[in-house]
Amino acid sequence: MDILSILVALATIIAGVFAAIQLAEWLRDWRQTRIRMKTRTYTSEIPATGSEPLKILNFSHPLEDQTLRQIEEEIKQPIGKIIEVNTHFDDNRSFKPPTKKLVEKIDFTPQEWQQGRFLVNLPGFAPIAAALLSELHGRMGHFPTILRLRTLKGSAAQTYELAEILNLQEIRDDARKTR
Repeated sequence: MDILSILVALATIIAGVFAAIQLAEWLRDWRQTRIRMKTRTYTSEIPATGSEPLKILNFSHPLEDQTLRQIEEEIKQPIGKIIEVNTHFDDNRSFKPPTKKLVEKIDFTPQEWQQGRFLVNLPGFAPIAAALLSELHGRMGHFPTILRLRTLKGSAAQTYELAEILNLQEIRDDARKTR
């Protein structure tokens, strides 16, 4: 066996190793993409560029300018639109029909519900909030990202500030890992 044959064999082995490494990296990326698509993992970050403006669906008291500025600072982009939805239910009747009517007031197409970018300010009454989350999940195909507000300490009037933005789908996906 001459030197040239040995070099050709060595080059072939090295090329094969590099090809195997590239194939392994491609398969890893493909698998991660498939897993992400299957589990519908949503990041808590809200993409700012190249997509439609973020909307706030407000089912509670009107948001103050200070709170809106805090939200914009947190998400690092301007708010596109605030959709105010008057939320009042009769405590003596079922919450299911008025929840559906409440969400229908927003008048989005199924595509807008599934592909829209929303922050939701839930009503303060837990049973209504739970029914509303169920209705929104059914229309969106995932849990929404919600605002958590808290009272501003030391303020004379009842004033609220942004406590955090909660990605409920992310919380749900993390919880699934413990099953």
